[in-house]
Formats: sequence, C-alpha cells, structure tokens
Amino acid sequence: MAQVQLTPNANRKLLMICGGITVATLVLTLVARTQMQAETAGGTRTESANSDTAASLVDKAAAPSPAPAVETVSANMPKDLPAAAAQQSAAVNEIKKQPVIKPITGEIKERPAFVSEMEWDMLKAVAQQHATPDKELTRMVNFLRFTKQLELWESMPKSEDAAKRQTLANELLEDLPNRVRHGELELADAQGKMRALVQDAESNDKDRARRMSVENTRLVAVGKKP
Repeated sequence: MAQVQLTPNANRKLLMICGGITVATLVLTLVARTQMQAETAGGTRTESANSDTAASLVDKAAAPSPAPAVETVSANMPKDLPAAAAQQSAAVNEIKKQPVIKPITGEIKERPAFVSEMEWDMLKAVAQQHATPDKELTRMVNFLRFTKQLELWESMPKSEDAAKRQTLANELLEDLPNRVRHGELELADAQGKMRALVQDAESNDKDRARRMSVENTRLVAVGKKP
C-alpha cells in the first residue's frame, strides 16, 4: 500500500473518481474521525453533520480537514478512474437491488457487495490505526451502509415508490440509535432524521405522533449515555 497525503487535491480526485457519488467522501470523513479518535484519550466523540440529508454527512470531507486529519494514511489510490467509477456505481446498485440490509455484527472478513474496492481498501487501512481494528472496521462499514441506504431513500420518488420508501424508512429508523451510540450522529441530528423518516414509515398523523414518541425515547436513551 502506498502512503497517501489527504490534501484537498486528493479529496477532489476522489470526488472525480466517484462520478458524482458522494459516498466516497464519506470514507474520508470516517478516516478523519478515526484518526482524531486515535489521538484523543478515551476516544471522545467528534462533531457530526447537522442536517437531515445523507449528503450532509459527507460535506465536511470536501472542506479543508482539521490538522489531525491531514496526516498520511495508508490507502490504495486507484489509477484507473473509469474502472473505479464503475466499481462505485456497482456498489451503489447493490443497495438498490437489496435496500433492506441489516447491520453487520462481528468481524468482517470479506468485502460486502455494497462496499466498493476503493472504499474497502481505505476502510481496512484506517481501521488498522485503531486500538480494535476489527470492531472499527465493522462500525465504519455499517455507517457506510446506513448512509447509502439513506441516500437511496432520499432519491426515491414519493409518489411512485411509497411502499419501498416505507420499508426503507423503517429499516433506517431501527438503525438510527446505533449511529448515535457509536458517535456518528449527534442526538439532535438523529432526531431530525427520525422526524423525516417517520413521515414515510407511518401512514396517518396519529400513528406518526405515536411513532415519533417511541423513536425519540430510543434515541434519547442512547444519546444520554457517555
């Protein structure tokens, strides 16, 4: 593996590789988060994006990174850009074909189909810098899966894909507390996403109000834990 400096130019190159797919820059966000955790005693939580969209989760990766995140990391930068873009698209299509993918538990030994080769190489490399590489790799892969599912839900036409949006919304609601528990989303950010997802998960105002109360209780329970 080559040592690659994560400069703004490198970020832009990754964006070009993705051909407009924002998920690759999410990997850079995960890289930066893990680096900062490794340098902070006790692994304190880092700042999360404050918006209800999946794209917001990667916006900060395109901006200049904090000083600790501008250190070198081990990553395989693809040289064949068209091939890399094709791999990114294929990974996204896996989510479209099978949108309901449950969180992965335990050690991940093989690349999941919804993770591109480029993403897999980057995540494995940065996980090795963590105190518990196997657990960190599982966490990052699960967050990548969550973000791709969220992007898919956001892209579905409300009038044409109501049933699919409802199914995916329920899956995302089920997983939201995990994202707060692992420090990937702040409580307020997760609550905003929850309110939007409940609109699709339930079909009438009464059920929506009830569901929001239930889901908010779940989020607050994990959000208050140190």
